Amino acid sequence: MDEKQIQKAISESLSHAGFYDAKRQAVWERVKGEKPMKKRNLVALVCVVVLTLALAGMALASALGVFGQLAAIQEEAQTAQRMQKLDENADMLNQQVSLEAPASAAPATEADTTGQMILNHLQERRFELTLSQTYYDGTRLYFAYTLKTGAPSQFWQGEGQPTGVSEWLMEETGKRYEQVWSHEDAALDQTIQSWLNHHSSSWIAFESWSLGDGAATTDGTDLAVVNAQSWMVDSCTLQGYQEVELPEELVGSDWLEMELCVLYGASLYHQDETGVRWAHFAQPENRGILRIPFTVRRNGQLTELAGSARFESYQARASLQASDVDIHGKVVLSCPGAWTDTVVQSAEGAGDEDVIISYHLMADDSLARNLEGSFSAPESGVLEITVRFDLPKELDGLTLVPEYAMAGLKPEEAIWLQPQW
Repeated sequence: MDEKQIQKAISESLSHAGFYDAKRQAVWERVKGEKPMKKRNLVALVCVVVLTLALAGMALASALGVFGQLAAIQEEAQTAQRMQKLDENADMLNQQVSLEAPASAAPATEADTTGQMILNHLQERRFELTLSQTYYDGTRLYFAYTLKTGAPSQFWQGEGQPTGVSEWLMEETGKRYEQVWSHEDAALDQTIQSWLNHHSSSWIAFESWSLGDGAATTDGTDLAVVNAQSWMVDSCTLQGYQEVELPEELVGSDWLEMELCVLYGASLYHQDETGVRWAHFAQPENRGILRIPFTVRRNGQLTELAGSARFESYQARASLQASDVDIHGKVVLSCPGAWTDTVVQSAEGAGDEDVIISYHLMADDSLARNLEGSFSAPESGVLEITVRFDLPKELDGLTLVPEYAMAGLKPEEAIWLQPQW
């Protein structure tokens, strides 16, 4: 399993382990306890977390919000522009929540490796989450945050087989650590490899904590993460932002009763002559999840953009929304079945038929590339292409130019967009 082909771990709290796409959701559900784990019967226990909301919040180190600070350090111009617009249009909330992990219900024995780590380091760990800025336009929610904890993450290592692991979440027979995992932090990789490779059988573990990917409404509806970025300010402070997309039933709501999760736990690697394996462990009292409710108001406006076009071999219908930050939406094509067959057969759309795989925006006398660009074939004869563009100066005179897999751009098949004032 090559890290180059591995998607980002379930969440930042699991960022030290990689997963194939097919395994990512399953592992996340198992960690959360929503699906039964083999050889273990999980019982969800209710943990009451006392939340303290400080509406005044903490003062930022500069006049910029978190979005503005992020804009200042971006190398990519498009991302910097979007962060700057978010900083200008977001509500400055600075709502602060203090919370503490529960005490462990059962003391661990000296021989219980994972139990000792939970008892000595994970239980009663304190966090402070500040929801710094929010921008919500009725279809997407952006929020910037700061997450602090009272002590740096701990690191443990030992020889032999670790105890207290009920199940290894991933095992690679006949492999070494470096053949399976790699991390952005090269020093971390070197530390892990050095310890595991210098012993016939050994283990190494370290704490991880973060804000979970995405959010949820208080009734359990998932708000899937679209984009996210985070960075360590120091060893005890994490800052970042997330962008989440609302499901159709919530689009247009003026207020969102939402829930964020602070995740904390530890990753454990064990390597011996038979292979290498990984486990994630957390407190059984709450599975390492602290839930925090927030209320977010709609503070952004949308302008609907629509257009359609008919050609000899297909029809196209575009439905986009322009917010204070960008333009996003989708183009739906009614096309020959051979087109959708080609998409299904080849992710690049390069099969027997030359098909449209993306659209670009002609605005301000220049062509803006599609920043999102996923496409799918939900049924035979139907293609859906998602689009996202930087916000142009004006919303009049916009056109969408199709890009074919083989022929490239075809301006003669452009779709004219009209604002729906």
